[in-house]
Amino acid sequence: MTDYQLLGIHHVTVMTDSAEHNYRFFTEALSMRLVKKTVNQDDIQTYHTFFADDEGSAGTDMTLFDFLGNSKAMHGTNAITRASFRVPDDAALKYYQERFDAFGVKHEGIIDWFWAKALLFEEEDGQRYQLGYVLIEISTDGPGFETDEPYETLGERLSLPPFLEPERDLIERTIRPFNTQRHHS
Repeated sequence: MTDYQLLGIHHVTVMTDSAEHNYRFFTEALSMRLVKKTVNQDDIQTYHTFFADDEGSAGTDMTLFDFLGNSKAMHGTNAITRASFRVPDDAALKYYQERFDAFGVKHEGIIDWFWAKALLFEEEDGQRYQLGYVLIEISTDGPGFETDEPYETLGERLSLPPFLEPERDLIERTIRPFNTQRHHS
């Protein structure tokens, strides 16, 4: 046993081709929160969005790179074909099954895998979280998404790491904007 053991999966990253569609799907159908809207640090013309629980807790986030025209992965090509969210119990699965029915999300119903039950679903564009490739990272829990944005407005504006701030004007002229303003009560 090491003093620096892995604590679990920090996040999963998916390659997609529609930041706007992802925003609607993850915030409306899955009730997740966009906690960070930034750019891919290797390609500053590409959005990198982070969806998580309301607090942006480590281990709850799915991140997406928005590559316009990205092709879908195909089974049998060494692609990861499924990513799984955790829910506490059967009642939560039933809730999401009913929610997916209401939102018109294609799913296979609740499946009993013996060691766990699952609700397999696809996004409107047919993505079953089929990844063309997977970025493997070891990530810390902190400092967290609130490092540069207040909790109340997480994900509502383009957030850049300090080393990309000098490029903000270029980035904002290059990437296609989309509205992520939440309705505040």
